[in-house]
Amino acid sequence: MKYMNLRLLNKYEEVTYDRLTRVCEERAKVFTKVRLADIFSINNSGISRDEFSYCLKAHFDFVIVDEDYQPIFAVEYDGIQHKTEVRQVKNDLLKNNLCKKFELPILRANFNYVSKKFKGLDLLTYFIECWFLYEDFQVAQSQGVISCYEDFDPCSFITGGSNTGQKFPYWISLDSQLAIQQFYKLGKIRQQVPSDWVGIDEKGNYRCITWLEVSEDEVIYLITGMQKQNFDCISISETIRMINIVDLHQALKECFDNNKKNVLLIGQFQILLGRFTSSFEPRGSTIAGRITAKVL
Repeated sequence: MKYMNLRLLNKYEEVTYDRLTRVCEERAKVFTKVRLADIFSINNSGISRDEFSYCLKAHFDFVIVDEDYQPIFAVEYDGIQHKTEVRQVKNDLLKNNLCKKFELPILRANFNYVSKKFKGLDLLTYFIECWFLYEDFQVAQSQGVISCYEDFDPCSFITGGSNTGQKFPYWISLDSQLAIQQFYKLGKIRQQVPSDWVGIDEKGNYRCITWLEVSEDEVIYLITGMQKQNFDCISISETIRMINIVDLHQALKECFDNNKKNVLLIGQFQILLGRFTSSFEPRGSTIAGRITAKVL
């Protein structure tokens, strides 16, 4: 009798692995299905019995290590069951807490991270490349090349890679922002810079609403969510803002084709905005038009 062995990776994990190996090629190595107990020094660590047992049984989808094979960070691919299955949600929280205790950054990616592209970059590649940029930034600061008072901002990095020939690929909303400004100059919309409001829900996940006045009476808007990350080189608040501007630009083009599913009268939108801002803890806003984000 011939037995059929299981695949080590499912198709989405395989895509994630391919992206990781490509972006880490010159900086790090990628290992898959590594036990937590092979990464964390759990003996006499003070963790609970349940945590100890979980470390012996559970694994990371991917672990990225440096040239000395020291773990740098972990990456998890979260399918739909990570939101719908109670046991899976509980295990994810347990894994996240263990990563905090053992100070291992963890990036949780989902389908949107590998499928959607911004200026030629998918979000998974964007996050990992920004990690290595942040490492280089810190080295430059330690050497006095960059002021120690300067904050890390991925949008300030320029690249002229042979594959794209583009600049500022880490400023993922740049093209969309310029296109929106062009619409304003042509008199197609009333507001040249989008407004936004960012907050977090009871689980610490981010929610962003972005809007633009298209006429005296109408507003086009987009709402997006992004899970919190223990991956400190990236500002989730700024990233979700950029993603929303890209999606708002697409919705605006559809609006010009008479697809107004994301368009409301100003009064209706003000009510929606008030309900939205009242539902989450504020994390920042950019107000560029007449409409203000007042909490009801």
